[in-house]
Amino acid sequence: MSSSSRRPGEHLMLDRFASIEQGDSSPPHPWPVFFYGTLSLPHILQQILDLSEPPTYIDGSVYGWELKMWGPYPALVLTNPYDIDRVTNAKVWMMPGGEEGERMLKRLEQYETENYRKVHCMIYFADGSDPQLGYTFQWNSYPEELTDGTFDPSSFPISSAL
Repeated sequence: MSSSSRRPGEHLMLDRFASIEQGDSSPPHPWPVFFYGTLSLPHILQQILDLSEPPTYIDGSVYGWELKMWGPYPALVLTNPYDIDRVTNAKVWMMPGGEEGERMLKRLEQYETENYRKVHCMIYFADGSDPQLGYTFQWNSYPEELTDGTFDPSSFPISSAL
């Protein structure tokens, strides 16, 4: 079955991925990270990771998640990893692997605070290339703090990135 005809949720072995420990190190190769909020803004990711130039993003999606709002910040909440009718579209960045990737993940975790936690997710790419296991940050605090709403990137101008 070609990747373009593959439906989300088919042949993904999500149960196997769910058993991967959250503390795993970054792999030696580039690794996709799904960003849906402030980290999807190139100037913010560049500043947090001290990148020499703005990152290049790829359009991507995850299935079985929904976005809620925590004040002005979006929060990704897992609903059902097998729900192919619930899709969240956002940006994907290919994080370097190895020690550099591990350093970057630690910086991202610090930025996200204890209210979000790094988790594995299956990421689908808008260009139809094969989905890949990657990282995202999901809400890790009280669900009653979340509301319905939409992320407004214009409320995070370049001059006040951090």
